[in-house]
Amino acid sequence: MNQSTEPSTAADVQTITAAALRVGDELLDGSTVRPVTSIRLQGAPPEACIELAGITGRRHVAAGARVQVQCRHRAAS
Repeated sequence: MNQSTEPSTAADVQTITAAALRVGDELLDGSTVRPVTSIRLQGAPPEACIELAGITGRRHVAAGARVQVQCRHRAAS
């Protein structure tokens, strides 16, 4: 059986908390992938205020809410 040695072009998906998002992360927004253009934590209890490319306005979610991102641009910690 032949196995390709080429790297996969499919991006891996990782589930992280909203508080761990960074500008430039590619957030899975339903069936669309949208880059995060702004993120800030605010309030008590803390919430993440997220702005996405191509969407007017902000999304407010609990800081501990789970979100999915494509891992291509995330460096290993």
